[in-house]
Amino acid sequence: MDRPPIEEALGVELDFVRLGTLAPEAGTLLRNLSVVEPDEGWRRDLLAAALDWDILFEGITAEVNPAQTSVGLAQDIGDAQPGLEEPPADDDPARHAISQLAYESTDALRQLAVGKLPSPVRMLRDGIERRRAIARSYPNSPLAHSDLGGFLGMAGKNLRRRDLIDEGLTECMIASELLPGWDLPAVEQGIILANFGELEEALKRLDHVRETLPEETPHFCSAKGYVLMELCRYAEAMEYLERVLVVRPDYAEASLHAAHCAFMLGDHWADQRHATTVRRLGKPGACIAWKKGMYSANKRR
Repeated sequence: MDRPPIEEALGVELDFVRLGTLAPEAGTLLRNLSVVEPDEGWRRDLLAAALDWDILFEGITAEVNPAQTSVGLAQDIGDAQPGLEEPPADDDPARHAISQLAYESTDALRQLAVGKLPSPVRMLRDGIERRRAIARSYPNSPLAHSDLGGFLGMAGKNLRRRDLIDEGLTECMIASELLPGWDLPAVEQGIILANFGELEEALKRLDHVRETLPEETPHFCSAKGYVLMELCRYAEAMEYLERVLVVRPDYAEASLHAAHCAFMLGDHWADQRHATTVRRLGKPGACIAWKKGMYSANKRR
């Protein structure tokens, strides 16, 4: 190839420094380097860096642990207070089929085992089809529809496909109708919309599904607190996040969000308390931002 002008070459180098693997040329460069790299470990790392990890991590996590297909917000708060969430009974007919997703040798896992990385789009497509098939086989299983709904929401978010978002919402509604009182598919509807950037709609959906739940579960409070925070309604968000922390004081995400809200409200007692807790739990972001002056009075306006 002819060498580009020095100004253009320096511009490309600056993009690599500034954008890293997000630079437009980075993917091609990394894949070409992996072809000639003799060290297997380095080759895997080069391939890994060439992919969108947001999609890859969520997709593979959902394949390995289908029970966690609830994406993004509060996905691991479900065990905060067993009994309140009313999960499906152990005899749910789809439970075995869904659990098998974790053990089958999928294309994604096979490729990872030999140091290759799958196409994120193909991985998401295969995950959707596998879950659709289970939902078709077990139409009366709330677990099957909830699992499919959560996965569709994750895929729709990453692929920016509204049709998948709408299908995910529908599947979660079906699961809620099949098992009234189970908060996972009910709350997931708000989570799907929030992750897609539709915060006002997410809040409306959460307020609507709250009427179907016997009480406000930690999972519900965590999701609503996050959405309120993203809408800059910090005082209201704090109320919901504090309810989560009463049950799960070790839940780092709720502490992190509570610290942010307290800093934005100028509540110095609460901000220090939550920031200290969240730093101890391994998420020092709020403390770092505070020390850098990101929460100074003029920045909060």
